[in-house]
Amino acid sequence: MTLHTDTPKLSETEAFRKVLSRNVMLPLLLGLVSAGVFVALLMYLVSVMRLVDHSNQVISAAHESSKLIIDSETGLRGYMLTGRRGFLAPYNNAVGNVPAELDGLARLVNDNPQQVRRIDKAGTLFKEWLSYSEQAIWLKDNGGDVSSHVGSERGKNLMDAMRSELGALIAEEESLRNARNQSSSNTVTWLVFGIITLMLLVGAGIAYNGRRQLLGLSQIYSEVLGQAQQQASALAEQAWVKTGQNELAAKLLGEQSVQELARGALEQLVRYLGARVGALYVGRDDGRFLLEAGYALPAEHPAPRCALAKHWPDRRCARVGHNGWNCRKPATCR
Repeated sequence: MTLHTDTPKLSETEAFRKVLSRNVMLPLLLGLVSAGVFVALLMYLVSVMRLVDHSNQVISAAHESSKLIIDSETGLRGYMLTGRRGFLAPYNNAVGNVPAELDGLARLVNDNPQQVRRIDKAGTLFKEWLSYSEQAIWLKDNGGDVSSHVGSERGKNLMDAMRSELGALIAEEESLRNARNQSSSNTVTWLVFGIITLMLLVGAGIAYNGRRQLLGLSQIYSEVLGQAQQQASALAEQAWVKTGQNELAAKLLGEQSVQELARGALEQLVRYLGARVGALYVGRDDGRFLLEAGYALPAEHPAPRCALAKHWPDRRCARVGHNGWNCRKPATCR
């Protein structure tokens, strides 16, 4: 008996490939997509950090320019009050550095026209203030009417206007920095939440689908295993029968008497079948069945029906002598 399992094997292989594809390739693909998203997120964060750092540089440069302008005013006021040239050191430092600081600040914000206009205006105001301050120093040095010059409040107005322009520039850069920080924070939060949610959903889908496919594959394996077990059982049964036939044939080889053949055959059958009791009868032409061999028979055992004889299927047998049975008409046997 041969059992063909080519189709189940093909189905099993195909199903296994599908399970492998969906439960290995899909997580790998999801991992690659997640890695790509995280790389894009990292690049976005780097760009935002650069913009924030740029805003910090602009704010720092604006504060430095504002500090120099205030120092120039402080130095001029000290000189006006004391007439000592030493008080002009901050003023002279500011006169030499403010224009360069404003130019550097303008380069930092060259992508923002409004900020560039504020710096240009602050530079123009500083030049006017330098003209005012130089005139005040000349009056002080030459004994002129400094009080009238200072009392006109022209210097104060110029200084307030410069502070206003630089203050507005700093406020806008701080606003841009805060907006960029908030935007990056919101983007990171939503992207991380979205990625985690996507991974959970896809993972749950893969787990459910994988479980369903694995159960189907397990059923295929069970069917194939059951068919293989049936085939093995049938082959084992055939081998058992064939082995018994061969051993029995080997036992009957050679020239032996009927009693020896019967005894040898019965011994082989009892041993091979694991029987506890056995009897072997030989039918004769006169209708009698003679007990030629026995194994563990009781002293008195029931008489077999003559149905074992093909000539009298409706009669019973009575013991004749020690080993023989005679089939005759009586309904019962002794």
